[in-house]
Amino acid sequence: MIGRSSALTVGLRAFRHRNYRLFYAGQAVSLVGTWMQSVAQAWLVLTLTNDPFWLGVVSAVQFTPVIAFGLFGGLVADALPKRRALLVVQTAMMILALSLWILTATGAVSVGIVLVLAFCLGVANAVDMPVRQSFVVEMVGRDDVANAVALNSAMFNGARVVGPAVAGLVIGIAGIAPAFLINGLSFLAVIAGLLLMRDEELVAVRLAERPRTVAEVRSALAEGLRYVRATPPVFLATVVVGLVATVAMNFQVIVPAYARDVLRVGADGFGLLMAASGAGSMIAALGLAFGRPRSSVLLGGALVLGASQVALAGTTSCPVAAFLLFLAGAGGIAMAATANTTIQLAVPDRL
Repeated sequence: MIGRSSALTVGLRAFRHRNYRLFYAGQAVSLVGTWMQSVAQAWLVLTLTNDPFWLGVVSAVQFTPVIAFGLFGGLVADALPKRRALLVVQTAMMILALSLWILTATGAVSVGIVLVLAFCLGVANAVDMPVRQSFVVEMVGRDDVANAVALNSAMFNGARVVGPAVAGLVIGIAGIAPAFLINGLSFLAVIAGLLLMRDEELVAVRLAERPRTVAEVRSALAEGLRYVRATPPVFLATVVVGLVATVAMNFQVIVPAYARDVLRVGADGFGLLMAASGAGSMIAALGLAFGRPRSSVLLGGALVLGASQVALAGTTSCPVAAFLLFLAGAGGIAMAATANTTIQLAVPDRL
């Protein structure tokens, strides 16, 4: 009993920090809404166009800013006061979600409008993602950062279980628009958490100087890339995630069409399939919270993700598909969270 209690304490040690508890609670609520919007937006696009091609177009438009500005977003994030930056970005995301709710509820929405709002959300994410990830170090310090990253992954993927399942039920009962409203309101939780934090309890982290010219930006990026190439654990994590993210991590884009046209299930079935993927991810993340990052977990997760997708291509059974998506979710987060933790622990604060 003592051993179990000690293990639980170690696995939850990041919760010793008040600021992190506030952050975690707010994100736990907000991310349920985020996953609800993800499911609702995909179903909306499929309903508007009846063409799976547009699912890929919307996804590409939404993630293009992250790809194009991601490296620069990291540089900007290190130069900004992170709590205030997150407040601004989260507020912008709330406005975008509420705008999509109003347009959908009034029947004024079109695939073109969805594309514009998806691009704007991508721009916000290009700043939000690096700021949020680096802010974890300030909330808990380097000693607890690995645990905090794993707990964040568990929370993120717990929301992947609840959000899609609730979204499927909401869409089936009340239509698509209410899912966007719930997401917009959920941002109030994370905004409240950020406002209640205490700056004096944040851990000071030495930041890189803000680049002031294009040449300085290029120099800073080149320094980071040289470090990746010269540091085997970071290089392995970067290459594996880069390759797998390119060819395998985006399978969820076609799940709406797969659910409707192959498995012959509606929005509720689609939501449950996404929830199955989230359940696998959550279990993998919880397991990582009680261990240290290892290259075997990184590579094994990538292999499980790929193998489950190959098997998924050959089934038309909804229960079998749900199980395979469970495995895909577990493999994907085992790989991604291990890579994230590896990089957080290995890379100097200035990079």
